[in-house]
Amino acid sequence: MSGAAYAWGLQAVWLIPAVVSGFFINWVFIAPRLQPASHANQALTLVEFLSRDSDERT
Repeated sequence: MSGAAYAWGLQAVWLIPAVVSGFFINWVFIAPRLQPASHANQALTLVEFLSRDSDERT
């Protein structure tokens, strides 16, 4: 975000509410569902969780 602000100047101010709302959506909706599922899969990262999920389907 700081690189975009440097490159775009004041026009990058729209990034602040976009990033904050993205963090909020993740914190409220995605993380509470993802945490128990990742513990059940014993996955430490999102990539590991997604790859283990696809391995089980094949």
